[in-house]
Amino acid sequence: MRSVHRNIAFLVSVFALYLGITGTLIQITDLHTLWTHAPATDPNLQAIRESINGPPNYQVIADTDYSAAELPAGFGFEHALASGLRSATNMLGSTPVRYIEVRMAGNRPVIQVRFPSRLLAFDAVSGEELPDLARSHLDPTPPQSQGVPSIRTTIKGLHRMTAFGDRALYVNVTVGVGLCTLIFTGLVMYFRLLSARIRFRGPSPLWYAGGWWRTLHRGVAVIAALFVVLATLSGFMLAIDSLGHGLFMANLKAGSGPPRTRFADVSSPLTNAELPAMLRTTMAAFRAGEPVSPIKVIRLRYFAGMPQGIIVSGNQDVRQLVYNAASGRRVSMTEPGYPATGQPFGWQEHQLMKQIHRGDWLGLPGRGMDLIAGLSLVFLSASGIAMYLDLWVRRRRGGRAGLLWA
Repeated sequence: MRSVHRNIAFLVSVFALYLGITGTLIQITDLHTLWTHAPATDPNLQAIRESINGPPNYQVIADTDYSAAELPAGFGFEHALASGLRSATNMLGSTPVRYIEVRMAGNRPVIQVRFPSRLLAFDAVSGEELPDLARSHLDPTPPQSQGVPSIRTTIKGLHRMTAFGDRALYVNVTVGVGLCTLIFTGLVMYFRLLSARIRFRGPSPLWYAGGWWRTLHRGVAVIAALFVVLATLSGFMLAIDSLGHGLFMANLKAGSGPPRTRFADVSSPLTNAELPAMLRTTMAAFRAGEPVSPIKVIRLRYFAGMPQGIIVSGNQDVRQLVYNAASGRRVSMTEPGYPATGQPFGWQEHQLMKQIHRGDWLGLPGRGMDLIAGLSLVFLSASGIAMYLDLWVRRRRGGRAGLLWA
């Protein structure tokens, strides 16, 4: 077991040190961004929020929604949505409607109606058309980009190794297998030693033996074990997802991918007659779970054949909530019939693994624990390299210069 642990460490320790350093830099950047309450337009904050609410054709929430005013209490959603669709239909006839929504623009609520090639905006009170707003930033459909240019995005590209090309995705998965093996063999060796020491010396989870490097290596591994395990396993899952996504994108470029992807328009036409029922179902489901939360945006649409009501809600914690507008069921970013996203386990699972990997599934305390995991991985990699070199030098002096040994 010790030989397997040492030899695997020889192969992956430099990569583990690299991942620990770059991952720690990402976490430090995130914590600085969050602690300083960066504005919604901050590139690092936009990079943190990238993709957490779904792929481009699914996401409704825009960066401006995080700081936008909430819609007035008692606002007449049903009347506003129906009248907005009627006004738009009067202008463009029977052209299919992708979605209709209400959101704040400055200090006034605005109705937006999205057609395949045009966006119309109306004042929710007067019904006046607002062509300038329709041509501005109000359409929240995000660009189909590969990331927000920022310090965080640059470090993330180094951490995932995608900065070195798509072939590095295979390296990430291979290193993930190696790190998982190191965790398993390390835990087995520790508990074997602990069991033996308990029999002869009583319970003591930490002890000095084998020199300070080995003692500190073992102690840090024990103390930070849970944090390191979570970060490593979630990172391994993300590496598999990234590799699958890379192969998916390569097939798309080659013209052999699925016909419907996360960039496709999978909407179906809306009609005036179905709006009231969709709105009532969405509002009832939302208020059942969020009785007092303010509403910033509400959108009605068909997504991949599913009638949906989307609500952007919250004060400090602004979220996008999506409901089946026929049943009222809360739906996720991965559902049967959704277009292909390229993630082997689905978009929802990928975002969950990202939250676990960076710790924000537990808020700032979780990020602190993840920072401990990153620093621990740096130390464990560096101390492992130091112990290996010390042992290798001693073996070389004895005439055994092999890099790997049993």
